[in-house]
Amino acid sequence: MANKNSKFLDYVLSKILIFIKNIVSKKEKKSLKNIVKCIFESLVYTFIILILFYFLPFTNKNFLNLNLHPLAIMVVLMSLKYGTYLGFVNAFIATLGYLFAYLHSGNDMILFLLKFQYYKFFLMFLFISMLMGRLHSNHKVKIEELKNEKEKIEILFEDEKRKNVEVLNINFSLRNKIIQTKNGIISFQKFRKKLRKASTFSEIYEIVMDFLNKYSSCENA
Repeated sequence: MANKNSKFLDYVLSKILIFIKNIVSKKEKKSLKNIVKCIFESLVYTFIILILFYFLPFTNKNFLNLNLHPLAIMVVLMSLKYGTYLGFVNAFIATLGYLFAYLHSGNDMILFLLKFQYYKFFLMFLFISMLMGRLHSNHKVKIEELKNEKEKIEILFEDEKRKNVEVLNINFSLRNKIIQTKNGIISFQKFRKKLRKASTFSEIYEIVMDFLNKYSSCENA
C-alpha cells in the first residue's frame, strides 16, 4: 500500500515538473524568478497550513472534509497574485499537501481516486486557479489599456500645448506688426503737418531727409 502511494506521488511530482517546463518553454511573461518565488511561497504556505490545520490535535480530524478549505483560500490568493499558469502550479502543490494529509491519515490512494468527497478538492483547486487567474489577467489587461490611454492623452496634450505656443507666437508677432503700422501712420501724419508748416525749400529738404532716414533705420531694424 505504501509502495503504491509513493509511486503515485512520484508520478504527480513528475507531471508537475513537466508542466513547469512547458510554462518556461512557452515563453510566458513569467520570469524564472517569479516561477521559483511562486513555488517557494506555495510550499511554505502549504507547510504552515498543514501545521495549523492538520498536525494540531484539535484541527486534524476535520482537515480532509473542511468546506472552506484553507488550501483553497491559499490557491485563491496565489492565483490572484501570479495568474493562471502559476496558479495551476500552486493548485498542484496544494493538492500534494492535501494528499500528504490524506495518506498520513492512513487512507488508501485508490479510495482517493474513487470517492468524490476527496478528489473534488483537486478539481476545486484547479478550477479556482483558472478562475482567479482569469481575473488576474483581466486586471492586467485593464491596467495596460489605462496606461495606453494615458500615453495617448499625454501625446495629445503635448501636441495641443505646442499648437498653443505657436498661436501665442503668431498673436505676439501680429500685435507687434499692428503697433509698428500704427506708429508708421502717426509718423507719416506728423511728416505731412511739418511739410505744410515749412515755408522754405531748405526746411522742406531737411524734413524729407529726416523722414527718409527714420524710415530707412526702421527698415534695417
